[in-house]
Amino acid sequence: MWPIDRPPKWVDRSQELAALRAGVQALRHGEGAAVWVEGEPGIGKSSLVVEALAGVSELGWDIGGGWQTSSPSSCR
Repeated sequence: MWPIDRPPKWVDRSQELAALRAGVQALRHGEGAAVWVEGEPGIGKSSLVVEALAGVSELGWDIGGGWQTSSPSSCR
């Protein structure tokens, strides 16, 4: 699904993980959901999303994502 493995250990990200999992649960119940994840490079954003989406592959969902590769100020 993603080009990153689930992390072997977690620094406490329980609130962030709960917010993402709430979005996943909303989708499971047929409700819409959108979640924005941002932060400094290297803090574990991708790992957090991968952990929140763990287990959805058996639901047959198509999962998409996007990454910004440069800062908005350099995209002029």
